[in-house]
This record gives sequence, structure tokens and C-alpha cells, in this order.
Amino acid sequence: LLGIGEIPLAEGTVLPNLQPGTDGAIARDVVATTIIQVLTKGWFFNMDVNFPFIPDSDGFIIKPPNLLRIDAGRTSNRNIVTLRGNRLYNMEPQSFKFDKVTELDAVWITDYEELPQQAYNYIALRAARKFQQAVVGSSDLYSFTVADEQEAFVDFQREDLQYRDINLIPSRVRGFSNP
Repeated sequence: LLGIGEIPLAEGTVLPNLQPGTDGAIARDVVATTIIQVLTKGWFFNMDVNFPFIPDSDGFIIKPPNLLRIDAGRTSNRNIVTLRGNRLYNMEPQSFKFDKVTELDAVWITDYEELPQQAYNYIALRAARKFQQAVVGSSDLYSFTVADEQEAFVDFQREDLQYRDINLIPSRVRGFSNP
């Protein structure tokens, strides 16, 4: 709310109880949407490489509730496993059944309070810009918030690259590599 010059919500405000259509409720919804949009890309803190998905007794692999997406691109399951509804789908035999553990890269939802500081800053500024655009639409406020957002994104990307230890030379890889 500060992004449009409004007084922030009082500490202890129960966000789900905000009246629909109020600035507070709109801000809450914009933040929630922005978190999912940013986290879906997969960052050092919400991505597991070669995460083992274990079939249940019927051979199905049910999507965990906090899973945003899977990526089979860097695994031996490249282009043959996808997510359909709430289950993993094996495209090679065209079946939802799996006969063994399947390793995939997994991107997870992370609670806002548990985000690293750089991610928290970027999401807050991106959400503030989107909220300001939706509620006020001021080009002056937009120019201020977009500059802050871009700076926060650069800091966020820098932190992500530091943690991942990305290297384009495969023989010297310790972290991620360019496939």
C-alpha cells in the first residue's frame, strides 16, 4: 500500500478476511500472484535437481501440493515425463503408471516469509509496481517503481548465480551447467 501512498495495514491484520475490492485485498492478491509468477521460474532456493518421485502402490506419482512444475530437460527422462492434472504422465508408453523411481528437476512453492532477502525484495517491488498500475495508473509512480524493481531483479539474479555456481565448461562443473 505504501507504493501508492496509502497507510499500510495494521500489524496482525488477517489477510484472508479483507473485504473484496478494497486496496488491501487487491494488494494481497497481487502479491500472491506475483510470488507464484516469480517462483515458477525456479531459483536456487526452490529448485531440487534430480528429485526422486516415487510411485505409489498402484504405480502412480501424485503431484505434491507444493510442487509448481517439473523439468525433465537435464535428466535421463528428457521429454518423456510431464505433469497432467495432479499426476505425472509418462509420454513414452502414454501412461500415468511408473514402475520405478523417476528423477526430475522440481520447482517448489516457498512461503513468502521463508524467501531469501533478495527474492523478498524483488517480489515486493514487482508486486508494488503491478498494484500501483492496477489501482492508480500513475506514470510518475511507475517510473520510480520500475527502476527499483529492475535494480532488485539484478541483485536477485546475482545471488541466484552465486549459489548455482553455473559454468559453461562441462568438465569444470560443480553446480549447474548449460545443457
